[in-house]
Amino acid sequence: MVERLCDRVFEGCTSLKKVTLPQRLTAIGSLVFAGCRNLTLISVPGNVTIIGEGAFQDVGAKFIMQCAAGSAAENYARKNRLSYQLE
Repeated sequence: MVERLCDRVFEGCTSLKKVTLPQRLTAIGSLVFAGCRNLTLISVPGNVTIIGEGAFQDVGAKFIMQCAAGSAAENYARKNRLSYQLE
């Protein structure tokens, strides 16, 4: 089972549109989804405690991150001025 997404694993992937990350995931590396301009929705589980620098850099204008209140994902979205929705 995947517990960590390595740096740059999906960088520049324009075919990604909606992503639901597995519940067991605990870390998202740097620049993982950077440049994924067609990504409109990602669901980040509350178990994720580490999100690397630039993980969602240059995603599309319609991008929304779904996350739990008080989670690392919510804090990351706020800090990086990304649109988010609490689950």
